[in-house]
Amino acid sequence: MKVREIHNFSNNLMQVVEKNIFMSIIEENLFNTGTKMTDFIKTLTRKNSLRKHCNELSLAEIDKVIADLNDIRVEIEETKRREEEIELAKKEKVEQIQRLMKEAGVDLDELKKGIEPTAARKTVKAKYVIEDAEGKEHAWSGRGRTPVAFREYMDKHGISKDQLPTAD
Repeated sequence: MKVREIHNFSNNLMQVVEKNIFMSIIEENLFNTGTKMTDFIKTLTRKNSLRKHCNELSLAEIDKVIADLNDIRVEIEETKRREEEIELAKKEKVEQIQRLMKEAGVDLDELKKGIEPTAARKTVKAKYVIEDAEGKEHAWSGRGRTPVAFREYMDKHGISKDQLPTAD
């Protein structure tokens, strides 16, 4: 009789859950056996697999899982609602700014003109210059990682960075 009740209850449970997460199955599958999350999701979304796992739970445990899932669902719905409200408020502000710009007769290009562009980085002058075995000239500012050509040159000549020939 108990198995039949659990079977019927698991059918009802699947309708309530609608592909949400069971805490007891998470513990069993993820923490004990190392099952991947995709397998866990497959278990949740397949009625027969879910029924199999529900047969191992008491009715009180199943009720707790349903309550937890309902709480999680409410949290997710509230989060999505807040995100939608933020997005709507942002959209309204953009529309308000566009309306104010139109009323003031200001074009977006005119606004861009008022903003000073950030200064481009200055290129650093090369401090060291060497010639490799092939006769190709290499220049380096001395900043950042040592280029391969300079590393090979220093190893070959047994010198340090400070002893490299400088650019005049």
